Amino acid sequence: MKYLRSPSGLTLIELMVVLFILALFSTIVVQTIGPKVKKAELETAKHQMMILAVAVDTFRLDEGRYPDALEELLESASPKWNGPYLRPARIPKDPWGNEYFYQSLEGGTDFELYSTGSGEKEIRFGGD
Repeated sequence: MKYLRSPSGLTLIELMVVLFILALFSTIVVQTIGPKVKKAELETAKHQMMILAVAVDTFRLDEGRYPDALEELLESASPKWNGPYLRPARIPKDPWGNEYFYQSLEGGTDFELYSTGSGEKEIRFGGD
């Protein structure tokens, strides 16, 4: 008696084994890469805030005060202004697509810069 089985086809059990192996490999990859992506996002945010802080400090050297908003780094009507202080001339967003929060403090003699991050933890310039 002849079997009606083609030598090139896969059985249901063989397909399930292949799918199980693929699921296992994808789980391993996600668990290995996931924390590295989070760390890279955090490091990117810290480096971007460092660049923004240098631009803010350069603005202060020219103007004698910190800017009221980050947009002053790109455009100002002040005669002392020597910008734009960022290249390319745009304010970057954090790695999660959010705006950085900036505030001039103590009458323009200090500033605060931070990101809300992914929502898990706030990232502050100069803080850990």
